Formats: sequence, structure tokens, C-alpha cells
Amino acid sequence: LTVYTSPSDGKATRLSYTKSAAQQLVNDLPDGSTFSLVTFAKIDKDVKTVVEAQEINKSNRTSILKKISDLKWADNGGTDHYKGLDKSKTELTNADKLITKVSGTSYVGSVRENVLVLLSDGKLEADNHSTEDVTKIANTIKGNGEGELKATLITVGLDLSYNDATKKAEQLLMNVASKR
Repeated sequence: LTVYTSPSDGKATRLSYTKSAAQQLVNDLPDGSTFSLVTFAKIDKDVKTVVEAQEINKSNRTSILKKISDLKWADNGGTDHYKGLDKSKTELTNADKLITKVSGTSYVGSVRENVLVLLSDGKLEADNHSTEDVTKIANTIKGNGEGELKATLITVGLDLSYNDATKKAEQLLMNVASKR
């Protein structure tokens, strides 16, 4: 799960709804599912792995839910999806290593499915990354080459009211989630 925590939109309820949705996801995942949580905003220090890739079970589910409950706004406004997706790509790779260690079989190309859920308002406010950069890393995550992650990437747009600014945000989220 990859969540933007930029306070730039000023809507306090958004973080509360995001936490509730993330907690519901963790509660709904069956034991044995692998989960990680990455948060991001615009600057590097706000890109964090809050929950490292790990199998969910009865003994750690509560601690994962607590970490979600403790999520806070990033210190700075702005959103750099590239940084969030790049950190998430690392966590997907770590999940594969974890599963390979436990099962002896690589996750890549197996029956298990990599799914990355990106929650964001879709507004790209990055100094160093363009829409094309974000789309390119999303395509790398979705990959269709030998040994690539082949993740399903689901985007959830938060607080999108339809106007000219959010048309671009909506298009970015559709590009990220679309097939190659």
C-alpha cells in the first residue's frame, strides 16, 4: 500500500479516511498475505517505509494496525509520485525475497499476485520528476519482461473534484494504472 501524506490540500478528514481504509485492508487480508506500507510526499525525508514487507499473521496484525493508526501528515506539502512508487518497488522486491526465503520459490511468475495500491490526489507537485517519469516507473512495476515484478497497480484518487487542475491529476492516475 502506497499512501501520499502531503498536507497540501488541507483536508484533515482525508488522512482519517485513508487510515480507516488501510486498516480495513489489513483486517481483510488473510493470514499469509504479504503487506508493506509506504508513505510519501514531495521531499525525500517524507518518503518512508512505515511497515516493511512481511507476512500478515495473528501475532503481527495488531502492530501493523497500530502503525497505520499512528500515520501523520508529512512536514511539507507537495506530492512526488515517482519517489513513492520507487520506494514501493523496493518493497515489492523485498516481498519477493521474503517469500522466496520462506517458500523456496520466487514470487515472480508464481501463482501469488503482486498488487500495489496507490492512494493519492494525483496532483504531481515534484521538482525533479515529470508525468512521463511517473508513468515510466509505474510501467516498470507492472512489467512484462522476464523476471520483472508484474504487479497489478491500482490507483485510488482522493479528493478529486472535477476542474482543469484535477483533469491532469485524473489523467496521471489513469496512466499509472493502465496497461502498458
